[in-house]
Amino acid sequence: MPTPNVTTNSNSLFATPMVFPPEGIVNATIASDTASVRMPGEEIPRLASVSHSGDLTYSHWDGTDWVSIDINAAKIHDPARKYHPQMIAIGDELHILFATASSVSEIYGDKDADPASWTVTQIGSGYGAVYGTGFSYDATNNYYACVYAADSAGSDKMFYADCNAGGSWNPAQSFFTANGSDGIWQCDFVVSPFDGSQWVVAAVGTADQSGDNLEFYFGHRAARLDALSLSDSGKRGDMAVVDIDPTTTMPVVVNAEVHDVSTPGGDQPVSDATVYDWNGTTWITPPGSPIEMGDANFDTNALTADVVLTGHDPQLVFSPSGNAVAIWSNIHTLADFSNFPDVTMDIDGSWRISTKQGTSFGAATQIKKHICSSNSVTAGEGYQHCVTCDIDEGAGDSGTFDEISAKYSTRNDYPEGDLFYFRQAWQ
Repeated sequence: MPTPNVTTNSNSLFATPMVFPPEGIVNATIASDTASVRMPGEEIPRLASVSHSGDLTYSHWDGTDWVSIDINAAKIHDPARKYHPQMIAIGDELHILFATASSVSEIYGDKDADPASWTVTQIGSGYGAVYGTGFSYDATNNYYACVYAADSAGSDKMFYADCNAGGSWNPAQSFFTANGSDGIWQCDFVVSPFDGSQWVVAAVGTADQSGDNLEFYFGHRAARLDALSLSDSGKRGDMAVVDIDPTTTMPVVVNAEVHDVSTPGGDQPVSDATVYDWNGTTWITPPGSPIEMGDANFDTNALTADVVLTGHDPQLVFSPSGNAVAIWSNIHTLADFSNFPDVTMDIDGSWRISTKQGTSFGAATQIKKHICSSNSVTAGEGYQHCVTCDIDEGAGDSGTFDEISAKYSTRNDYPEGDLFYFRQAWQ
């Protein structure tokens, strides 16, 4: 499933009278990964998305319609498929981080200017694949930085690079190498707007048809020039995102935490939508977490395996006052082993949301009953703006076990869907 994309913009924004976009598909845009950010003074987010083609599509609301522009055709002119877009806002400038299979780059420019006039800069290149990105802006020290996971010389490594606003990117530096056959499946990154500390999270390990052995790793440094690495938290997890809670000034994580369910067919790994708080020393699970749990059942008579995986493609963002919204995908699969070794599988899903307005996150509710992935969310004091790739339009999907696994579980090769926008007010 796709690498999460977290909005790192935390400007204090105020809702103004305007015509909101309707809930639904954005300009018939096809997307396999998406990001969003709200510019200072604006309520409605600006969007970036990529598909299986070479496009990098920028969408913004003009008060009447969504306007979508392929920045690749307008400026970048690289036919390679794009991956893992991330967005930040710096004044009136919009900055988009994106990857290809072999490189990581940034494109930026004035939000109202023709993207053909924007500036493109390559940050790193020569990789075998890029598996995830994170992007954040430190307004106090006026610099922005990224992390990314990439196959470099046959090993999965984490890289860090930064750039003073208005300056040039410093060379990307590797700060972590996965052990042996372990891979880095995704990552996220945030710079605290309160003390300038940097926080990195990642899913590290192996996952295939034989098992899920991904672990939640994290890294932290108090200042930009301190040493940085990743450590195993001791918790399992398929993917995680991090943001800073303005009420505590501490990091909060949403992780697709993995646990095994014992069934007559053997132990089945499933995932939960789980929140962690940092207590100054370690990650703790607060009351009310997990917000939603996965499950598994094996019917020995019908020879079917019914599995729910949740917390996937998580996103987390705080409003300036400390309200928080988390969104994720819930995936339900039903495998039929009655004609083994021919195994068929049905898959469907739903898009879930939980909000925190006080001390804890509330129960998960369903936004829509579709297979959704690559979620993104922004939030101010008035509204939450959610974006996803709507894959199945409510019909679900079916195929052989290998077909469904290849379509939905292959690292970095995410299924395409309709770019979809949803908004709701704080309750």
